[in-house]
Amino acid sequence: MNDNHNTEPDWRFVAQQLKQPSGAFAEEIGQRMNVSNEQINHFTFDILDIESGMEVLEIGMGNGHFIGELFRRYPGINYTGIDYSAEMVREASQINQLLSEKQAVHLLHCNIDDLPATEALYDRIFTINTLYFWENPDRTLSSLRRLLKPGGKLSIAIRPKHIMEQHPFTPYGFTLYSREDLCQLLEKNSFDIVSVVEKTEIASAGISDNALPFESLIITAL
Repeated sequence: MNDNHNTEPDWRFVAQQLKQPSGAFAEEIGQRMNVSNEQINHFTFDILDIESGMEVLEIGMGNGHFIGELFRRYPGINYTGIDYSAEMVREASQINQLLSEKQAVHLLHCNIDDLPATEALYDRIFTINTLYFWENPDRTLSSLRRLLKPGGKLSIAIRPKHIMEQHPFTPYGFTLYSREDLCQLLEKNSFDIVSVVEKTEIASAGISDNALPFESLIITAL
């Protein structure tokens, strides 16, 4: 993301874009995130256990690149995706135009705390690589608890702390979590953990021009 490829990237700027893609680099950062997040999306979709007719909420769907795959795996669902990057919502709407026209996909420019106060809307809520940016995790988890139907499940997918500490952009605005940290956060907020999935990923060069180590940690709770 530099014009001069011989200079070190501005990692603070990269971190800001990862949190909220905007401006001239929004499209590029969205494409880079698609590359780096491909495996963690696959692993998360593997464990969602969604049935036809279910209401599904994704927090932070980015440019919507993976929504089509979700529908191929779980046809007949009703999907809502939210993101607080206007550019990402705009791209996601274009990429998923046909699904939107069928009224199976609803995309909103907002963050989780801006969703309607209506309770028990969703059977499944999931989020991939957004937890690092939650300003008030307790408040956000309270909102998610309210939005889940009785028996509904929340899945949070991240790269664990010992992996993210190796990446040059995470000192700038990322809050990192170990497996134990995330379990404790969920339990403190009255969630019961039902599964913990840990997967090693193939190194990816999506964000950096050099391949970075990645692992997926996906925790599902009721």
